[in-house]
Amino acid sequence: VLICVVMGAVGLFFARSLANPLKRTADFATKVAGGELNEKLDVQRTDEIGSLADTLRHMVDTLKRMIAESEQKSQEAAQLAQEANHATKVAEDALKQAAQAKREGLLQAAGKLEQVVAVVHSAADDLTSQIEQSRRGHSSASNGASPSRGTGTISGAKRPRSMLPIARRWLSRA
Repeated sequence: VLICVVMGAVGLFFARSLANPLKRTADFATKVAGGELNEKLDVQRTDEIGSLADTLRHMVDTLKRMIAESEQKSQEAAQLAQEANHATKVAEDALKQAAQAKREGLLQAAGKLEQVVAVVHSAADDLTSQIEQSRRGHSSASNGASPSRGTGTISGAKRPRSMLPIARRWLSRA
C-alpha cells in the first residue's frame, strides 16, 4: 500500500511537472495567435517542452521583427507615393506652363504675321498705284508724248519700289 501511495505521489508530481509547463506554453501560443506579441513565456527546461518554449519565443521575436520591417516598408512606400504625387503635380504644372507659353508664342507670331501682311498689302497697293501711273504715262506716250531720253522710263512715271527693302525695314523693327 505504501508503495502504491508513494508511486501515486511520484506519478502525480511527474504529471504536474509536465502538465503545468505544457499548459503555460499552450496559453502563450493562444495569446500570440490572438496578436499579443508582448507576452512572456516563463518555461525554462532542457527537455522537449523547453525546446518547444524556446521555439515559440524565437517565433514571436521573428514576428515582431517582420512586423517592424513591414511597417517601415509601408512608411517608405507612403513617402514614395507622396513624392510621386508631387512630381506628377510639378510635371502637370510644367505642361500647363508650356502650353500657355506655346499659345502666347503663337499669338505673338500671329500678331507679327499680321503686321507683315499689312506691310506687304501696303507695298502691293503702292505697287499697284505705280503700275497704274506707269500705264497712264505709257498710254499718254503712245498718244504722241515722247519718252525721256537715257533713263529708260516713261516720262512722269515713278520707278516701282522693291518690296524687299520695305519688308527688311519692318522686320528689323519687329
